[in-house]
Amino acid sequence: MFPPDDAIISAIADSLPLGIWVARVPNGELVFANDTFREIMGMDAISDVGVGEYAAPYAIHRTDGELYPETEMPFVTAMQSGEMTIADDIVIHRRDGRKVNIRAYARPMFEGEDGAMSHVVVAFLDVSREMEAQRAESDAKERIERMQRMETVGNLAGGIAHDFNNLLSAIHTISARLHSTEQDPDRARHLKTIQDIVGSATALSRQLLDFASSGGGESKPVKLTPIVLRVIANLTPSLGGLAVSTALDGPLVVHGDDARFDQLVMNLVLNARDAGATTLSIEGRSVGDRVELVFADDGPGVPEEIRDSIFEPYFSTKEGQIEGRSGLGLATVYNVVMRYSGEITIEDSSAGGALFRVSLPT
Repeated sequence: MFPPDDAIISAIADSLPLGIWVARVPNGELVFANDTFREIMGMDAISDVGVGEYAAPYAIHRTDGELYPETEMPFVTAMQSGEMTIADDIVIHRRDGRKVNIRAYARPMFEGEDGAMSHVVVAFLDVSREMEAQRAESDAKERIERMQRMETVGNLAGGIAHDFNNLLSAIHTISARLHSTEQDPDRARHLKTIQDIVGSATALSRQLLDFASSGGGESKPVKLTPIVLRVIANLTPSLGGLAVSTALDGPLVVHGDDARFDQLVMNLVLNARDAGATTLSIEGRSVGDRVELVFADDGPGVPEEIRDSIFEPYFSTKEGQIEGRSGLGLATVYNVVMRYSGEITIEDSSAGGALFRVSLPT
């Protein structure tokens, strides 16, 4: 197979933590591939493919999932430039289903008196762990930034709501006093309207104060199953065409405050109603040392591009218009989850709508 020296060189190449692939220029005929290349790719090197036909046989993709352009393959760019090139955006879709992030270094080789380019050597480095660490760091940074934004908005909302609530109380007291002695029916009706409007504004002010609250309330063992069933029973008259089903595995005990978890369940149910869903399933289960609540509806779903923003207070999908009831429903849900060291994610439900997955420590 190899002369003695070549056998040693081949053995050394096979022991490297880098995948090595060598091909001739200009057509890309395979010359050599080491064992690490085969381990990374999950397959043997292919001897009967060349320039212009690498992506599909080797399942080489971009990070966005599209097949890697043949004109941007490391072999091609190094051959054309005559210099080493680096590609950081390669993902191998292996036949076993695993996806491997690759950093590829391609270097042209020259030989002969005229220094003509003869080969291109491509070194493949598996950077999947590095990419996963970067994603985790980015997610953690986004989580912290979101919590800081929520805290800032909460502090501002709390200060405004406190002063606003005092003014509303004065207006309500004066209008109630005038209404009690008013003899003119039209004036009495207008005064009653003022009281109703003040009542609605007070309810919103109370929501703002609750949203701004930094405390978690009590922290005691709480059974989520009775809370879910109670909230659904209380909301049923106002759910319209939304049918709610439950599959709750046991009492689902977590630590926290009943009232906070009431808010969480209520706002996720009302969110499905407001989205126009006709069915909502609520599943609950224990997963290790955590409890999972899953709310899945058949509404329009949540587009992936806005999933990072939907928990922001007053976030709207329509320009110039606030969606929902007060604009604080999902922001309140997020605050409750974060208050008790939980996690919440949004996915596509099997019913075609949105799936909110809440995970809380026990």
